[in-house]
Amino acid sequence: MTDIFDAIDRHAKHTPGSYAFISPAASLNYSGLSDGIRNIATRALTMNISPGSLVGVRCRNPNVEILTNLGLMRAGMRVGIAGNKSTYAEHGVVLDVLLTDGSTHGGKDVAARRHIPLTPDWVQPHEFSNRKIEPTDYGLIFASSGSTGASKLLFASRENIDYRVDVKSGEPWFHEDMRFMTLSQPNSMTSFLDAVITLVKGGQVVRLDAMPPAQTLDAITVFQPTYVNTPPYTLVSLLEGLKTNPRKLRKIDYLRVAGAYCSPQVRASAKELLASHVITSYGATETGRIAFAELEDIAGIDGAVGAIMAGLAVETVDDSGAPLPQGETGELRVKPPAESPLSYFSSGELISPLKDGWFYPGDIGRVDEKNNLIISGRKSSVINMGGNKVDPERVESALIRIDGIEDVAVGPFRSASGYDVIVALVKSSGPIQLEQLNQFLEKNRQIYRIDSIRRVSSIPRNTNGKIDRRAVLEQIKSPAKH
Repeated sequence: MTDIFDAIDRHAKHTPGSYAFISPAASLNYSGLSDGIRNIATRALTMNISPGSLVGVRCRNPNVEILTNLGLMRAGMRVGIAGNKSTYAEHGVVLDVLLTDGSTHGGKDVAARRHIPLTPDWVQPHEFSNRKIEPTDYGLIFASSGSTGASKLLFASRENIDYRVDVKSGEPWFHEDMRFMTLSQPNSMTSFLDAVITLVKGGQVVRLDAMPPAQTLDAITVFQPTYVNTPPYTLVSLLEGLKTNPRKLRKIDYLRVAGAYCSPQVRASAKELLASHVITSYGATETGRIAFAELEDIAGIDGAVGAIMAGLAVETVDDSGAPLPQGETGELRVKPPAESPLSYFSSGELISPLKDGWFYPGDIGRVDEKNNLIISGRKSSVINMGGNKVDPERVESALIRIDGIEDVAVGPFRSASGYDVIVALVKSSGPIQLEQLNQFLEKNRQIYRIDSIRRVSSIPRNTNGKIDRRAVLEQIKSPAKH
């Protein structure tokens, strides 16, 4: 197994001046990264923060935050990576220590037994910097909410982290000359692991604050990342920005799209305008990546998200839980390797996400004869239109391509006839007519129609950027405002 910190120290020894983190505000080379990790780890230990303590960090500077997280990991802490620390209260979790830099969000909404100021001298050398750090286990706690909006905390052990780092390190976009940029939630497990693997390889991590599409495209132009991960809705906004304001852009080597359904049209546009290779992937925080493929490998296969990864078993089951023959559509379940599954973390207890060794991600799909995984919808969010099942993500990925629509979500509304019709929540730059939407859908050979539109100022999304289905349903059920 790869030792993350041995790899970083090795790069600091052989290429000390090479940049590890770069951002518009500041950069950090491998020598500074290695020293900073050691300084933070030893300072934490000398302040009687014991290995195994549950520690959270609140810091305005994202570079200092990830550096502090790495230092705490090096010291053997259980580190809360979840961006919204108030999520811990929802699950009855009290932090042993909260480190905060005194910025406006302060940490007053977080239950912690000790509050310690995270001052600038934490990263500086001190009298105990050369203290020996005994090898020890560490852990990470991530937040995940899925498409339902229900928050979950998940605990990743060192075994989990080392296993996933080793598995993903062999992917072609990870190499020593790479430059990684995430447009996904930076505190998600995927983004954090991709950053860690980049450091293990000796590459560069580009750290950006949230910014509008035009500024993101400027950052891509300036920093020239070789690998970018992004959710579909961010990708759509970037493509719209390129169409309305064309610019010369060095293509990204690898663009990975994950987190929600992304239409073939959007992926094709991304390859034309943004990236040499467009990767679609499917997975869950609980189990890691389940399937992925390049655009060309699944061209023409509706709903395909990629080939199932080696070491995983994927089946579909019927409503009674009985396995279905390969090729038949049903609820998906996944059997991951023993080292891969994380645990749910609630009230200080670790709870397995598996049922008899299987994880149920809540999706409907099938596995074809070439071992491609094909997703047809969410079990809990599928709209039942009088017996015709419609996946809301498919509808949304079609509607977002209409000029003037900036963001969109759809959901069911029970009609007087007793079956569901589709209501669209639309954020747009100008008036949008119902018939305009339905004509577009018909032109693109979609069999469903939108029953009504509601103009909204924003689409509800969770901290991972996914549409909050629960909030969408509440808006649809509430009386329309005129």
